[in-house]
Amino acid sequence: MKSTKIGFKIVVMVCAVVIAISAIMGFIINHKVESVLQSQATELLQKKAQLVSFKIQGIMKRIFMGANTLERFLSDENGSINDTLKKRMLSEFLLANPHVLLISAIYTNNNERAITAMNINSKIAYPNIALNENMINQIHSLKSITRSDPYYKEVDGNKIYGMDITFPLKDKNQNVIGALNFFLNIDAFYTDVVGKKKSNTFLMGKDGRLLINPNRGIQDKILSAINPDKRVAKAVEYYNNNEAGTLSYHSLSGDTETFLAIQPFDFFEGKENNGNHWRWAIGKYVNKSLVFQEATNTRYIIITTLILGVLVLALLVFIIISSLITKRISRVNNTLNDFFNLLNNPKNHHAISLTPPSTYDEIGQMQASINENILKTQENIQADNKAIQNSIEVTNHVENGDFTQEIACVPKNKDLQA
Repeated sequence: MKSTKIGFKIVVMVCAVVIAISAIMGFIINHKVESVLQSQATELLQKKAQLVSFKIQGIMKRIFMGANTLERFLSDENGSINDTLKKRMLSEFLLANPHVLLISAIYTNNNERAITAMNINSKIAYPNIALNENMINQIHSLKSITRSDPYYKEVDGNKIYGMDITFPLKDKNQNVIGALNFFLNIDAFYTDVVGKKKSNTFLMGKDGRLLINPNRGIQDKILSAINPDKRVAKAVEYYNNNEAGTLSYHSLSGDTETFLAIQPFDFFEGKENNGNHWRWAIGKYVNKSLVFQEATNTRYIIITTLILGVLVLALLVFIIISSLITKRISRVNNTLNDFFNLLNNPKNHHAISLTPPSTYDEIGQMQASINENILKTQENIQADNKAIQNSIEVTNHVENGDFTQEIACVPKNKDLQA
């Protein structure tokens, strides 16, 4: 390193400073880009989850409005609506609401019976359901709309995931005369939640129970029981507090780190609604690698630009230093070498190449000063040489008896003047 040329040292130092500054700026820019991308991604994720929740709410609102209308007509046992008309009303309700698989009008008054309609592959069937004492007692104890916990119901050889929702049927005196019960097919919401492209979206119920998930194998599982990520508790907390929010989350799908948006919503907003009994939540997540892809691209651009910039800068600095410093110092060095050769060998009459300064900056002033001193020194040496030669000639004449000769040349060196 000690023998390295000064121009190369300057180039290296300049490039090192540029790299250090660029690295710091690149880190700051990359961090800022990641922060902005995360903010935008989580905000968009929350909006998408909210849109899905609005869609589910709209479907459920239509179902409950239709059920309320049915409940008013079916409560009139003494009216003109016979069982045939009631079957037709139930079938029309099923056709209008494909998310309901089965509906029953159950009467527990003097004329105990159940009128049932079932939607199987868009075809309506009317199965017979036998009443038992336990069912009748449960209906008589009804005070408001109730629902069961989600469960699997076997229908036509298939297991359908859903839940029962029951409306009490009351007469004019508000006495319970029966119930309107329908089985809500949660599986029918799969496309509404996940979409045709099977996006990273799931429907969650109480305690973090997975009602709908792209991976059907974990349906009805408690999220915290299958995912060891402790951050799952935060998602359930958002649900319990009926609060929308986003969090970092380790997804079982693909075993990746994601951003997860939780959007709780009440799918029934009746006057009897309390707590989170009628609450679901949409969970929507996106891989962090996809979110930060733009930041990664930006980082690569910065690195590539930095490398190219350093190479160009190194070339420019090298050219500038070579032109302004290195070549001029080399000329000064050559001049000094000739000068020192003159001092070491005064009798050598080799001509010294004096290069006039092209500019009068620091190096130019140094070159001019050296040139001036070299000329003076050269004149002095030549004068001393002439004086010495003259003295030798006079001495030779004196030795030969010629005392008429005198030393005519005066040396510049004071030691020679004595």
